[in-house]
Amino acid sequence: MCFDVIITSLSSYRTQNAVHEDGATNLYSFDQTADGMQVHSNKILQMTENVQCCKCRKRWQLAILANIGFMIVFGIRCNFGAAKNHMFKNYTDPWGHHHIHDFNWTRAELSVMESSFFYGYLVTQIPAGFLAAKYPPNKLFGIAIGTASFLNAFLPYAFNTKSDTLVAIIQIAQGLVQGVAFPSMHGVWRFWAPPLERSKLATTSFTGSYAGAVLGLPVSAWLVSYISWSAPFYLYGICGCIWAVFWFSLTFEKPAFHPTISLEEKKYIEEAIGHVSNTHPTFHTVPWKAILTSKPVWAIIVANFARSWTFYLLLQNQLTYMKEKLDMNINDSGMLAALPHAVMGVVVLLGGQLADYLRSHKILSTTAVRKLFNCGGRRDLNVHS
Repeated sequence: MCFDVIITSLSSYRTQNAVHEDGATNLYSFDQTADGMQVHSNKILQMTENVQCCKCRKRWQLAILANIGFMIVFGIRCNFGAAKNHMFKNYTDPWGHHHIHDFNWTRAELSVMESSFFYGYLVTQIPAGFLAAKYPPNKLFGIAIGTASFLNAFLPYAFNTKSDTLVAIIQIAQGLVQGVAFPSMHGVWRFWAPPLERSKLATTSFTGSYAGAVLGLPVSAWLVSYISWSAPFYLYGICGCIWAVFWFSLTFEKPAFHPTISLEEKKYIEEAIGHVSNTHPTFHTVPWKAILTSKPVWAIIVANFARSWTFYLLLQNQLTYMKEKLDMNINDSGMLAALPHAVMGVVVLLGGQLADYLRSHKILSTTAVRKLFNCGGRRDLNVHS
């Protein structure tokens, strides 16, 4: 029901708030005059326009903001993995004080609460692609990160009710909204990324997922050790809500809708991308038979399954493994657990730059680059894990 209301409001936004080519209505007040629309910038956009470090090209500003969004949402995924080591077990804090665990859930109940996130995450992956084609994808991305952050701040209350069912429901809801993040960001680059910059822009935004783990593991471990098991949930929840305010204020569906983009950048992006079809795919127009019988599609599915298996195994269980099997203090193991993700983030970021270089200089075809980097990436990931 709540999701239907959000989508209805997005549709209403698109149909009721017409824009001029040089203007936008997103979070802006405007006056309709005989000569057209006068757009008045919001205070956050005006503030950033006067800050020197924010005067980069708008497509790169978008990539950096998206990077921070992914950083927050993947940091959120580290919170439970760090907190559970003090929630369900007796422990000694850095000052030598002994504490009794707060919860008596069984391992089976704990497993259900942890895995419930992925039930929701799986459901919205494909529908999110259709939504991103029909509605402003930047809005969907902002809603996904903002809602996940709000729910994260609500999790400590759910834990304290001692209801594993309530925790599982919130985890499922977080999975549902976070499942929209990647498809909607691909939709954003549909309008903003020139073909020969697509790899660089996409990897800049998506490496936030690795950076989120690099920061999320040690930060969550430190907060759990020195403050409380609930501290990382509150910190990331608040940070995500603040990020959402900036995201909705500074990002726009298309370059033509951005009120402060330079004419030079706008022209460059639109000419490089060319005409973007406004025809929205539907469930019935997608060639499902051709997709499901395609060997390359199944190769991609297998590769991504292997990647996700190792990535999430490390993300959720590495701190627990180090504590239970290696007898390492959670605060000490946080930095060590972040190392594989740091290496992955650097490799992915440099790989995007190299991929665009190989394509733009016609050293390798696009197909060859994708095959080479995909296989090499999976091999490197297996080495790290």
